[in-house]
Amino acid sequence: MIRAALSLLIILFLGCGQSLAKVAVSPVIIAAEKVQAGQVFEVLCRQLGEEPVEVRLSLALFERDHQGGVVLLEDVSSVERVEQLLAVERRQFLLQPGQGEVVRIKVLRTDFEALNGVLFITPAQQGGLSTRCAVLLLLYANGGETRLGAAWGGGP
Repeated sequence: MIRAALSLLIILFLGCGQSLAKVAVSPVIIAAEKVQAGQVFEVLCRQLGEEPVEVRLSLALFERDHQGGVVLLEDVSSVERVEQLLAVERRQFLLQPGQGEVVRIKVLRTDFEALNGVLFITPAQQGGLSTRCAVLLLLYANGGETRLGAAWGGGP
């Protein structure tokens, strides 16, 4: 199950890396237990290409299907829900060649037991195939005793 999720992330990462922008993102999964309001998580975005690129950020939710695959939830209510719980410090920025930028995701509220969020990093492109990178956020707050490995089909 975790292999399926990692495979999806690798495909998303490689697709993003093959775009004209060549944006690399790390980490691709953030997993945390006993999350508290005010807690901040960081993601590094790096421009590996030779041209400046405008990067846009957005939040959504995801769930797992019966086969363990990731299903992205980008409908209005899912986006509204995640934006009540998480905040991204900015929605877009310019990355120069070789430059890295840290994106901060702040937990606003913890009135959830488990939150499956996703941060999309989308390089703005002029024409061509649009790609984006995704960072999965597996956050456990109230009752945060859930074992993260078990939640992803892994062992103890």
